[in-house]
Amino acid sequence: MKTLPIGDFVFFCQTNQPQLKLYDADNHHPGPDGALLYACLVAREIAGFTITDLQKDLGRLPNSKETNFTGDETNSLQVICKLLIDYERNLKARPQ
Repeated sequence: MKTLPIGDFVFFCQTNQPQLKLYDADNHHPGPDGALLYACLVAREIAGFTITDLQKDLGRLPNSKETNFTGDETNSLQVICKLLIDYERNLKARPQ
């Protein structure tokens, strides 16, 4: 089974987008943005979708009760997707 880089990616997010609420007040359990981040990583691995495809889908989501996301959640998902793309580019750019 493939290991997901959750810890590395969380650190990358905290460094590059510190306004994301990755943890609850106890600084141990995932906060709203942290749960979205974990979901993106797991779904990408299990479902095989690309983050670029998710970004395109998010651009088409209306902020309505028909979706399961609030406007803030959609905005957080867009930031997380951009960070994941940047993170993957940084990994590819590192010398092996």
